[in-house]
Amino acid sequence: MSNYKKLLVWQETLVLIDEVYDIAMVLPDYETFALSNQLRRAVVSIASNIAEGAGRGTLKDYIHFLYNAKGSAYEVETQLIICARRRFISEGAANHIIFHVKKVIWLLKKLIASLEDKMGEKPTAAREEVEQYGDMDDVDVFMPLSTQP
Repeated sequence: MSNYKKLLVWQETLVLIDEVYDIAMVLPDYETFALSNQLRRAVVSIASNIAEGAGRGTLKDYIHFLYNAKGSAYEVETQLIICARRRFISEGAANHIIFHVKKVIWLLKKLIASLEDKMGEKPTAAREEVEQYGDMDDVDVFMPLSTQP
């Protein structure tokens, strides 16, 4: 497996961790053991899953852990949206970090696709039919929070 510390996605995730920890510090005290804790755990999970997958030894395991990392990134995005909706942070602060989350998600998708090509497989994770909802993953990458559906 590759040296995960050299991966741009892992390096970008470390920057994201710093940003999220800064936001978590300004959340209300009553959120310390709820939203703040969950936000910090989810963002750390992104980097941890990238590292763990790289250390597993098989391409299949690596891809599995990269999907876990991507899931954690979506979790962070959702929690940031909740923080903004509850007015714990400004919409501008949320949008800034969500933009960074989207970059990490994009990098994870590219790495997963590259590794799946190496394996000669199509993605096997269970997903809703794209035709049913449309493929919105790349549409809202640069869309501010207030304009998202």
